[in-house]
Amino acid sequence: AFASCSNLTSIEIPNSVTSIGGGAFAGCSGLTSIIIPESVTSIIGAAFKDCSGLKSVKFPNTLEKIEPLMFADCSSLTNFDIPSRVTCIGSGAFSGCSSLSDVVIPDNVLIIEDHAYSYCGNLVTVTFGTNLKTIEESAFNGCARLKTVIIPDSVTTLEEFAFFQCYQLEKVVLGNGITSIKENTFHRCDGLTSIFIPKSVTSIENLAFMDCYDLTIYCEADSKPETWGEAWNVLECPVEWGYSQE
Repeated sequence: AFASCSNLTSIEIPNSVTSIGGGAFAGCSGLTSIIIPESVTSIIGAAFKDCSGLKSVKFPNTLEKIEPLMFADCSSLTNFDIPSRVTCIGSGAFSGCSSLSDVVIPDNVLIIEDHAYSYCGNLVTVTFGTNLKTIEESAFNGCARLKTVIIPDSVTTLEEFAFFQCYQLEKVVLGNGITSIKENTFHRCDGLTSIFIPKSVTSIENLAFMDCYDLTIYCEADSKPETWGEAWNVLECPVEWGYSQE
């Protein structure tokens, strides 16, 4: 409807609106603020993609999903409060939001889909909610300034490349619910020096820690489980078996 209207600077959507279509405001590079009323119950993916000047969004509490690519490449967006009812952060929803520095995932969120926060180059901290189950492929790929990742006990799976190219990531603590770490999950985390792996982990695929040259791995298990890949620790990083965090 307003796609690529570069002179549009602000929007206050009236209460009569219940739905915003896909790509409705995509490419509105001059847009700096949006107020979306509680009457809106549906926003289709990529609605605000490439709004490179967007800094402020008032988002309704009526939505249960941040749709795919909704705010992708909104490079001026510094903060976004995810509504408490949201259960899913869609594929690429905040990809390329290079001004985001802090993200808080509410407790209702169950899944962070692929590339949701990829290439958020200034993202330093992420706080995960207590009911999160899955972090999908490349969800935080290219978050080069991310420092610490603490995965809650609710998470069971880290998919491939989930934290690929998080160059400044130094410390990872995995919760007691995690069972599977996929191939290349922490590939090119050059600054990673420490990770704790609880005994709940029954599968670590090959190359999970590829190019993590300064890493020390602390494993709660007394020895390598047979179900872990033969090349799970391909660089032969130091491993401390039988480690307890307590």
